[in-house]
Amino acid sequence: MRKGLAAIALIGLMSGISSVALAGGESHPLEQVLVETADTAAEHQALAHHFHEKAADARDEAARHEKMGKTYMMGKATERAQMQRHCQKIADGFKAQAAEYDAMAKLHDAEAKKLAK
Repeated sequence: MRKGLAAIALIGLMSGISSVALAGGESHPLEQVLVETADTAAEHQALAHHFHEKAADARDEAARHEKMGKTYMMGKATERAQMQRHCQKIADGFKAQAAEYDAMAKLHDAEAKKLAK
């Protein structure tokens, strides 16, 4: 249980720390280290929660860019269309990113359930 709480605390700190030095001087993103070392239901559940939050953030960014694309009313019609396509392309990228984070969350949710048995 204590190890699971430590993983949850580490994931909470991930927004401020991007990498961790490992033995041998290698540096890996903290998120990668936590994914590679998760072995309890609590750790996988914490990772699932983390990825759910990242998916929600990506969906928020997609919505922001879609809204921004709809606000372009200046300039010539061709320029407006170009900016709207630009914003939609960025929004579509964030939607794809959200789908990937959702898949990671689903994977860790399933692993947490399997380990909880």
